[in-house]
Amino acid sequence: MFWHNPNDPLQCPHQYACPHLGGASLPLVVAVGAGAEQQASQYFHEVERLRKEISRRDKQIDELQLEVKDLRQELKAVHRRVFHKNRRAPEEAEKQQQPPPSTATAASEPAPRKRGAPVGHPVHYDVALSCRKVQAVCQELLGLKFSAAAVIGFDQQAARRAQPLADDIAAKLHFCCVIYADETHWQIDGRTAYVWFHGNDDLAFFRVDVSRAGSVSRKILGAKFDGALVTDCYSGYAKHATKIKQKCLSHLRRTAKEWGELVPAESQAAVFFLAVRAWVRRACCLHRGWSLLAGWSVEQGLEIAWLRAELLRLETLPLDHARAQRLQKRLKKYHNEWLTFIDHPEVSPTNNLAERALRPLVIMRKLTFGNRSDAGAQRLGTMASVLETAKRQGHSALAFLRQLFQRNKEQLLVALYRPSG
Repeated sequence: MFWHNPNDPLQCPHQYACPHLGGASLPLVVAVGAGAEQQASQYFHEVERLRKEISRRDKQIDELQLEVKDLRQELKAVHRRVFHKNRRAPEEAEKQQQPPPSTATAASEPAPRKRGAPVGHPVHYDVALSCRKVQAVCQELLGLKFSAAAVIGFDQQAARRAQPLADDIAAKLHFCCVIYADETHWQIDGRTAYVWFHGNDDLAFFRVDVSRAGSVSRKILGAKFDGALVTDCYSGYAKHATKIKQKCLSHLRRTAKEWGELVPAESQAAVFFLAVRAWVRRACCLHRGWSLLAGWSVEQGLEIAWLRAELLRLETLPLDHARAQRLQKRLKKYHNEWLTFIDHPEVSPTNNLAERALRPLVIMRKLTFGNRSDAGAQRLGTMASVLETAKRQGHSALAFLRQLFQRNKEQLLVALYRPSG
């Protein structure tokens, strides 16, 4: 800053009206210049801050683009799995081109059963038709005329007579050695609900509930259930009192296969997913080779040792992808529940029994969109439990349905658990 000093002989007399600056004051020009320099410094700091912010946002955009890429790959994998065409083998195609067998041969040979199709249910449950469609089919094909309300009335009477049997099935589950459990989505008048299955080779119990909390499963099996429990990795089953738990290896293999399609082929994650699938395949082959009389052989003992060592290796393998790390974390979390079938060979390493039991209801849900009322959902669980248990006890479900209206409660309880014939 300039200031006036009259004693300074070198002081310019024109500093307040400099002719070189067009008569402007030199101190004023210097002050304006200093302020402009300070303002320029502030601008530089602001530009630097904005540059860092833009760099951070660009990094977030790159991460989101990677997530979008993973989601697109996952969507493609789901699309291929759901809409994959049913490619038949050449031998099957040749068989279809051959002429049908004669009437005598066809009558002597039993009709082939479709895999996973519900056999023996009445039309309402077997073919997954609504009551109005049952009415239309019977009138068109059989000439029987009745109203849809009559179908509902029949269903109500059957469920009322079958309820004691369903309660007895639920009570027997508390003392079973092995139980397979699973659940699937359902709808009650547009509201989200769930169908729960608990059963084994001899019993089947279904319950429709609006809750997916684990308390539903614990209420079905009881607080003191100590048998083996085979489930998927849903955390709702974690609080069961039993210590014998087997996690489904099929779910593990399926997850490894689906996620393996979403990672680079040369990555460590791809190698990890392939190793998990191979480990599951060898574990299932080991269980199929178990004999009740001979037990585990020496060769199978070596295979058991390899399975345990390989599980530890998979849990400690360094990985480079989030999905692989997620599956590895699941392996560690349920470390003691993957190979339970080795110490308890009566337990299956997969939960396929429960999934097959729920499959007809999944088809029914897609065709009928669930129930219109809570009472209808309760009847569905009751009838499905009794008819499916009758099938597993060796009865024809349709024949047992006739007995449901011909016998009393005590006779039905005896007939349900007695082999037909």
